[in-house]
Amino acid sequence: MTTSGSLLFVTGSFQNANGVATADDIAYFDGTTWHPLGSNGAGNGPLSSNGLALAIFNHSVVVGGSFLAGTDPIANNIASYSLLRPDMRIGLNQSGPFVGNNVYSATGAGEAKTISVHRGHSGVFWVDIQNDGLQGGLWWIQAPAGSNGFTVTYFNGATNVTTQVENGGVPISLTPGAHHTLEMVVKLSANSGNSHTFLIHAVPAGLIRTNGRRQGHRQRDLSRRGSGNEKAGRRRCDARSLCSLENETLGPRERTRSCPTAHAPRRRCRR
Repeated sequence: MTTSGSLLFVTGSFQNANGVATADDIAYFDGTTWHPLGSNGAGNGPLSSNGLALAIFNHSVVVGGSFLAGTDPIANNIASYSLLRPDMRIGLNQSGPFVGNNVYSATGAGEAKTISVHRGHSGVFWVDIQNDGLQGGLWWIQAPAGSNGFTVTYFNGATNVTTQVENGGVPISLTPGAHHTLEMVVKLSANSGNSHTFLIHAVPAGLIRTNGRRQGHRQRDLSRRGSGNEKAGRRRCDARSLCSLENETLGPRERTRSCPTAHAPRRRCRR
């Protein structure tokens, strides 16, 4: 067993802790009740047999033992579960609905929103970060500055936080299950370029970004192994939103651009 903050993590040979079908061989106790750590996608726990050792490393619970990891053979015998899990989402209204809920893409795939914006006008998006992890945490929201005639401004409530977002990040502290929304306003100049892309990150405190690259770790994820869209794999413990502008439809993907005529461009944001 091991602890992290007020949470107690255990592994061993047991099934259905606290009567929960997926709390097999590994589970955690929050001071009140026992909870599972993922699933195999078939209604049982994430491990094929009991773990033998536990440790906390780089914001994750790491378990080792003689077990198989189903659809993720990379996680056989050693796997991890993220204690900090930011879920960045995007929408057109402050209260939602948001696209990208429970999607943890490193590229923003499946986390996109599109609107139309004329040159000389502005488009507004709402970027929302939700803490899907087991513990409270502090994240830095980071994004690049606008260019090529695209000016982006970020607001935290009524406060303009653009300088912070573009230079190291604005800090957002969240308890488990809580979320926070930032307003993103993109204005197109009369002579803006035809396309532009914005990549927005939510980076846990302690993981720094140098020359555009995050120095951190990859992990094998217990909770995302097993069924369909919740396939196991390696993923970073930051979240991202991608915003691009074009005026074409290429394949199945609608892209947005500022139009030189009266036709409105469409603007895409991906998380």
